Amino acid sequence: MALNFRKKIKIIPGVHLNLSKGGVSVSAGVKGASLTFRKDGTYVNAGLPGTGIYYRQKLNSPSNTSQNALVSKSQRARRGQQQITQADLSRLTFWQSDELSGLTSSGFEGLQRLILAAHEQRSTLKVAFQRIKNDWHTSERKLQSNFNFLYKLIGRNRKKEINSDIEKQKASLQQIQEQLKNSRVRIEVNFDNDWFEAYLNLVRAFTTMVKTSNIWDILAREEQIYFAGYDSGENVLRKIVKVGHGAQDDILCVYGSKELQALYLENANGGDFYFYPNFIIIRKTPQDFAVVKYSDVRISAQILPFVETRYEVPDGAKMIKNVWLYSNKDGSPDRRYKKNVVFPCLSYGLLDIQSDSGISERYLFTNADAALNFAQVFQAYQSFIPTGD
Repeated sequence: MALNFRKKIKIIPGVHLNLSKGGVSVSAGVKGASLTFRKDGTYVNAGLPGTGIYYRQKLNSPSNTSQNALVSKSQRARRGQQQITQADLSRLTFWQSDELSGLTSSGFEGLQRLILAAHEQRSTLKVAFQRIKNDWHTSERKLQSNFNFLYKLIGRNRKKEINSDIEKQKASLQQIQEQLKNSRVRIEVNFDNDWFEAYLNLVRAFTTMVKTSNIWDILAREEQIYFAGYDSGENVLRKIVKVGHGAQDDILCVYGSKELQALYLENANGGDFYFYPNFIIIRKTPQDFAVVKYSDVRISAQILPFVETRYEVPDGAKMIKNVWLYSNKDGSPDRRYKKNVVFPCLSYGLLDIQSDSGISERYLFTNADAALNFAQVFQAYQSFIPTGD
C-alpha cells in the first residue's frame, strides 16, 4: 500500500517527519511525533501511527554562534509621548535584540522547524474550518427559507438535501476542531525532584515580580543625565508592557497530565519572551521566532534610582528622596526659580536580559526587590536544565 506525503520536514540530520494535510498528527506532535525532555537530555520521537514503526533520537546542543546587531528606530514612551528629533538620535543608546532568525540556539533548530510546521498545518485547518462554517450558515439560511411558499413549489425535496448537508458540515467542523486540538507540538517535561523544585521557585519568583504595579520595557536612553545625576522619565524612553502566564497556540507543554503555562514577558520593540521549563521562545510573529536554551541567556538585575516625572508614584515603590528640577549642589531647591518643581526619586529594579547571540533587552520594575530576586533564582535555575549533550 502506497503512502503519499506532501511535505518532508527535517528535524535533525537523519530524522524527518512526513507531513500531509490529511496527516496533521505526524507534523504537529500528536501520536506520531513528540518531544521528550529529561534530565539526561532532549529526545525527538517520530513514528507512523498504526504501523509499529518508531524512531527515537537524542538532540545534541553544541555552542551557539554570535550574530550582527541591528539598530532600531526611535520609539515613543507610553505617557507624554516623548518626541525624539533626528538631532537627538546621536545621544540615544537603544536596547533591541538582533533579528530573531539568527537567535535560535544550535541544536534547537529541529524544534523551531517543528513549531513552524505545526503553525502552517493549523493555519490550513483554520481556513478550512472557517470555510465549512460559512457553508453551514448558508445551509441554515436556506433551510429557513424553505418556509417560503414559492420555495416549497420549486424545491420540495431540497429540505432533506439541506439537512444532510448540515449534518455533514457539523461533522466536518467537529473533526477539524479535534485536529486543531491535537495539532500542537507536544512538549513533555520529565522533571526529577530537584529540577521540579527549582522550576517552582522560578515560577514563584516570576509571579511575585510581575505583580508589581508597573513594568516598562526600556527602548532607549539618552546619554545626558537629568536631575543631579539620576536617570528619569525625561532621558529614558520606555513603554508599559504586559506580563504574566500564557500559552502559545501551537505548543502544548505538559508535565504528566498537567499543562504548564509559559512565563510571558512582552517586548515592546521585538519578540515577546516565553519561558518554558527547558527552553525560551522569543516570538514576534507566528513565523518569526527563535528557540533559545537557558545556558545561552544571561539575566541580571540591579537597583536603579529613578526620578519619576511622567507617572504617579506606583504602589509599592520605595521612595529614596525628593529631587528638585532646579537644585543646588547640595540637593536643595534653587531659589532663583519661582516655578521650581519637585519629583520623587524612587528605587526601581532594572532587569537586563542579554546573550552573546544578540539578545539585548532591559526592563524597569517598580518592585526592585522582586526583580533582584528573580534574577538570582533564574541564575540558580540554569544549573538544573538538561544540557542535552
